[in-house]
Amino acid sequence: MSTDATSVPDLIATIADGSLEPELEDELKWHEALRSPEREYWIAGGHDEVRSLDALKVFILIPRSEVPHGTHSLKGKLVCKKKQDNTGKVVRYKVQYVAKGYAQQYGTNYDKTTMPTARLESFRAIMHLVATLN
Repeated sequence: MSTDATSVPDLIATIADGSLEPELEDELKWHEALRSPEREYWIAGGHDEVRSLDALKVFILIPRSEVPHGTHSLKGKLVCKKKQDNTGKVVRYKVQYVAKGYAQQYGTNYDKTTMPTARLESFRAIMHLVATLN
């Protein structure tokens, strides 16, 4: 990640206008995933993500022509990660749609957030507490 921003306000403005996106080393961009030899696995992972988001009613697809004048839809990107087991073998090609929440505007779409994830360990701990405390 490199930028010409020299101060914190400049860096924040660069992130807000979308010209700077942080990247993690083990993540692939969608176009990179589609050029990889594992292309079919990534496409299947993308289909799983869309089905999951649809089932959870996370968003409503609106054609660009129907977006009210003076407003914009919240943009996002696909993040691709390989999930591995304890031995390092790839067990899942995980694709997630990540909204660029830093672009939200207070009073317009600021209160709408979602992150429907929970680790299995957390779920087990809660269930243990429920069973223990009746």
